[in-house]
Amino acid sequence: MLDLDPRALEAVIDLCEGNPGALTVLMSTYEEVGVDRFLPFIRALEEREIRGPAIWCSFKDDHGQNIEEFVRANTIPERQALVKHTKEQG
Repeated sequence: MLDLDPRALEAVIDLCEGNPGALTVLMSTYEEVGVDRFLPFIRALEEREIRGPAIWCSFKDDHGQNIEEFVRANTIPERQALVKHTKEQG
């Protein structure tokens, strides 16, 4: 059984909104990236209002079920660097 950090547990329950696909994605993500990367990732999902079935759909459709890509695309520092790079290239 996965030992979920108490700080992450409340956010996972809230973000999943009872959706089993979202729960599966978030638990797999936690297990793969660890708590130090997971906490900023879920804060970013909250801020972007990606919740419930939207978590599963984004993971599956937008990121090809690739956890690393999903985390990178939805973690604010990573996103800010991408936006900055895009503007500089513009």
